[in-house]
Amino acid sequence: MKLSRALLVALNNLGANKMRSALTILGIVIGVAAVIAMLSIGRGVEVSITSRIEGMGTNLLFVYAGSRREHSAPSGPQLRSPSRTRRPSPARPLSSESLLRPAVGCRRCT
Repeated sequence: MKLSRALLVALNNLGANKMRSALTILGIVIGVAAVIAMLSIGRGVEVSITSRIEGMGTNLLFVYAGSRREHSAPSGPQLRSPSRTRRPSPARPLSSESLLRPAVGCRRCT
């Protein structure tokens, strides 16, 4: 089948099924518009959040290694030598009894 013949058949079928063709075109337009809208909204939210974080300043968040301070704010950078940093203890295997105990205490369970 030649290309001109295929186009003629396609146009005849589009004319014969006008409602189906219109709904198909409408669905494609709505789908493309939805994708464009979602990408635009996502990019706008990203820019908004980035500008808010940048507006807070660069000295707002401090991350320190070592012990946790609960009632006082850090006064400056704290440098610790590698020998003084705390290392996590090795994991212990679970016993079958610890799996049977309830995580939240109840009067009937104990």
